[in-house]
Amino acid sequence: TNLAMGLIIPAYENLQEHTTGLVFTIEAFNSDPSEVNLVAAQTALKNSWLAWQSASIYMFGPAESVALRKSLNTYPTDVNQIDTNIQTGDYILSSLANQAAVGFPAIDYLLNGVALDNANIIAQYRGAEDGQKQYLADLADDIKTRVDQSLNGWTTDGENYTATFTEDDALGIDIGSSLSTIVNAIDLHFQRFVRDGKVAIPAGVRSAGVPRPKAIEALHGGYSVALLEESLAAYEKMFMGIAADDMDGAG
Repeated sequence: TNLAMGLIIPAYENLQEHTTGLVFTIEAFNSDPSEVNLVAAQTALKNSWLAWQSASIYMFGPAESVALRKSLNTYPTDVNQIDTNIQTGDYILSSLANQAAVGFPAIDYLLNGVALDNANIIAQYRGAEDGQKQYLADLADDIKTRVDQSLNGWTTDGENYTATFTEDDALGIDIGSSLSTIVNAIDLHFQRFVRDGKVAIPAGVRSAGVPRPKAIEALHGGYSVALLEESLAAYEKMFMGIAADDMDGAG
C-alpha cells in the first residue's frame, strides 16, 4: 500500500504535471520561436525527463499496457527516421518503425540537437515548414496521453490497479504476487536500462570495450548524469519506503 499510494501514484502524478507543462511550452514555442520560449521548452523537457526517472521503475500493470518505457525513453533516437517523418508527414508514432523516433530523446533532438546553439535552433524553426513543428507537438501530446493513461490505471477513480496490487490474493512471494512483480520489474530496469543503458553501453563495457558516447541518454541536452543520479535516488526511496511527502514508510 505504501508503494502504491506513497511512491508509485505520486511519481506518475509528478510526471503528469511536468509532461502537461511540456505540451504547453512546446505549443508556445511553435507559436513564437523565441529565445524565452525555447529555453522554457528545453527546461520543461529536462524536468519531465527527471520526473520520468521515479516512475520508470514501475513498468508493470497500466504502464506496461501502454508501452510507456518504449514510447517515452528509447535511445539513441533515430534522427533519420525523425527527419523522414517530418518530410513526409506520414507517420504513426505507435508503430514499430517509429519506436526510436518518439519520446523524450526525439524531443531532445528537436529542441537541442537540430543546430549548434539556441540562436540557430530558433532560426531553423522560424524558417521551418509546419511539419517540424507539428511533429514536435505530436511527440509531446503522445507522451502526455500515455502518462495520463498510466496514472488513470492506478488511481481509485480510474481503473484502480491499486486494488489489484494490494488485494489479499497479491500478497506473499509466489509468482504473480505484487512482491514478485516488483522484484522482476526493478531487476530488469536496473540491469538493462540503468546499468547498461545509462552507463555500460555508452562507456563501452557492453560493446567490446569501444565507447559509444552517442548512445547516452540525453545526448543533445547534456544532462545524462543528472538523469542517472535521479534514477538512483528513486531506487533508494523505493527500497527505504520513503514516500513523496518524505514520510518514512514500509520499504
